[in-house]
Amino acid sequence: MIPFILGLLGLIFHYKARPKDAGAILLLFFMTGIAIILYSNQPPNEPRERDYVQAGSIFTYCIWIGMAVAFLFNFIRKHLSDVPAAAIAGVICLSAPVLMASQNWDDHSRANLTAARDYASNFLESCEPNAIIFTYGDNDTYPLWYAQEVEGIRTDVRVVNLSLIAVDWYIDQLRRKVNDAPAIKMSISQKAYTGDRRNRVMYNGNNENAIWPLKEAIKFVGADNPMPLQNGGQTESYLPAKRFAIPVDVDKAIKNGIVNPQDTSGILRHLIFDIRKNDLIKDDLAILDLISSNIWERPIYFAVTCRREKLQGLEPYLRLEGLGLKIVPFINRNKVQNPLIQSELFRLGDVNKDRSYDLLMNKFRWGGFDKHSLHVDQSLQASISTMRQLFLRTIDAHVDAKENDKVVNLIKQYYTGFPRNNFGYDLVDMLMIQNLLIAGDETEAYKQIEYVTKEVSSNIDFYKSIDPETVVSSFGFDKRADEAILSEVAKAVQTLAKPSAQKTAILEKLKPYVAKDIFNLPQIQPIPSTVDTTNPK
Repeated sequence: MIPFILGLLGLIFHYKARPKDAGAILLLFFMTGIAIILYSNQPPNEPRERDYVQAGSIFTYCIWIGMAVAFLFNFIRKHLSDVPAAAIAGVICLSAPVLMASQNWDDHSRANLTAARDYASNFLESCEPNAIIFTYGDNDTYPLWYAQEVEGIRTDVRVVNLSLIAVDWYIDQLRRKVNDAPAIKMSISQKAYTGDRRNRVMYNGNNENAIWPLKEAIKFVGADNPMPLQNGGQTESYLPAKRFAIPVDVDKAIKNGIVNPQDTSGILRHLIFDIRKNDLIKDDLAILDLISSNIWERPIYFAVTCRREKLQGLEPYLRLEGLGLKIVPFINRNKVQNPLIQSELFRLGDVNKDRSYDLLMNKFRWGGFDKHSLHVDQSLQASISTMRQLFLRTIDAHVDAKENDKVVNLIKQYYTGFPRNNFGYDLVDMLMIQNLLIAGDETEAYKQIEYVTKEVSSNIDFYKSIDPETVVSSFGFDKRADEAILSEVAKAVQTLAKPSAQKTAILEKLKPYVAKDIFNLPQIQPIPSTVDTTNPK
């Protein structure tokens, strides 16, 4: 409010002193702020902050805040001498930046925030040595390039951006060595990708059920095999099939770290897949070219942030390892039942639980949130959600394997990476509490239960203290979510926790907030661990 009043006073002073100059500045303020909003018809939600487009209008308004000093000085000097008047006017106007700094510094300071670098490092560490990883957007590409080029993190991994691979100059760059990552092999020549050549390669409509070896099909498309068009023209080449096979070279796959020597049971002889459409645009063609030319020689990953249509029908052969979906010579079936795992790519296929466990426990970094109290900016939410989805998927895999010690270790690591002082609570906590009780660590479970019960019951007491119409209009969703959380906590404690004084005390605290029938649910016996594991920490 203070900056607004000071700016308005400065505008009035400016207009009275020099109306033409004030009009010019006012026009600059309008054109660099309000006019931009009207012209671009900005939507209410953007993928990231767009306030910077109004920077010109903000600078202009600061000019008027500065002129407010002169306005106040002239007003006060009518009653006091020049020196006190200047001092008072300066103090009043300095209150605006002082107030803004004191209230907003912690929200905007990035002194201890290393999330972009750390999450980029996590993507790179997810890859085996000498790997190739496909990324899609800005947020999962540029931080990775920074981590490699500036901080020297995993320079053996080659990052391939799917948003750029549709243009010839970028495809040509892939053929070059970068840092410690060798050049990527491509079967189609540079000339065949140049300009508008092979911007779109159409299926010729024959042999609907024919299966072509992918490498041969790519070489066929890269050669000159014209197909006439209805308009009298012709294409440089065409797609000879829609179903493809990639032969599996087991020895190479083991040698190059794609398959573990002890993990060869169930290995396939061919990866057979359909592209499910009648044409390929240049980026699709380049992706298939890269895969067919490098598979079994280098581990190939799709980042979990890619779009599903860019997977080229290879979903059955993808295995989750950290933040990458690795192409492997196995059929991976979708077993995900956890409703909190909402990301489409995180729900694909199997998970390499042991490698993901090692990454989460020993390799990944946590953006400074594990060491400092930081403002969790909205722009980080996508990356944070990605990390949390990986935790959920990995924990579920170890729960299924009845590896209780590892389940407990992962949950403790989760609260290390996403501590309460920065992230509070949400529905994920319910799953963590349930799994802790199932795994038999009631000490850690009650630690989390006590926190959630205290925070959520306090919120519900607040909802009860205000007008019901206000609750419906302003807090309806929050109230329903909090009630659901406490209900799930009560169910977990009632059915999974062993009889104890602590259990009785928690249930007594919860009775005013949850349905009474929850307290009549039968006790469920925890599943004993079948694997002898130790805490690597």
